[in-house]
Amino acid sequence: MQKSITLLNILTIPKTVKLTLHFYFSVFTFFVLLLSSFVNAQESKTVKTDTLKTGNIKQLNSPQAEEGDVKITDGTNTLIRITDEGTFGAIEIKNGVPFSTTNKLYNDAGTLKFNGSTLGGGSGATTYSVGDLAQGGYVIEVTPDGKHGLVSALQDQSTGISWYEAKDILSNEINHETSGKNYKDWRLPTKRELNLMYNQKASIGGFVETGRQYWCSLESDNSNAWTQRFSDGLQGAVPKGGYIYLVRAIRAF
Repeated sequence: MQKSITLLNILTIPKTVKLTLHFYFSVFTFFVLLLSSFVNAQESKTVKTDTLKTGNIKQLNSPQAEEGDVKITDGTNTLIRITDEGTFGAIEIKNGVPFSTTNKLYNDAGTLKFNGSTLGGGSGATTYSVGDLAQGGYVIEVTPDGKHGLVSALQDQSTGISWYEAKDILSNEINHETSGKNYKDWRLPTKRELNLMYNQKASIGGFVETGRQYWCSLESDNSNAWTQRFSDGLQGAVPKGGYIYLVRAIRAF
């Protein structure tokens, strides 16, 4: 005779069987909760892909993208947008400079930069003119296409130092103002470059013009190096280790 399962039968199930059933029910509940958390996390992502062209990619919770776009947002503003505009598409980066520019690609007011330096190349490369405050200082010379040139630092790197010591302090950021701290390729100017600084001293600013001279990178012989006086532009050679003169750095871009 077949027995039917009744409440009495369940109540009389052995304790070991009850514990086994309880264990499997707990495991089942855990995985249900885990799956629920995963689904909620997916719904909160701020990456948006278009479904009109991809078709099989689900839309995620973010501001509406145009057809063919992929957007990365902070929930309100678009940080990066990959678009299918044009023949090959494009990438748009929100304007803004990160707190640290080391190994960062970013949009600095319309200029694409990486690691603190402007990215060149192509017809869209940034062009400069003499007199621009850019590239860490004051632009004193540019190439005919305006993409390269020379920049004078905006302040002296030393108020008195020997020629030998001068070469060791140029790239130390504590000797530069805010914009100059971002570059490590500062050097002493040549005779020609130092004269360019002299001719534009009023626009660059900060030069000492009375009784002091500025060091040049060029040596006249093993013992002497060239200097220039900024009161009258006179250039002359003096002992590299015997005189304490001023330093103003320059860099090429």
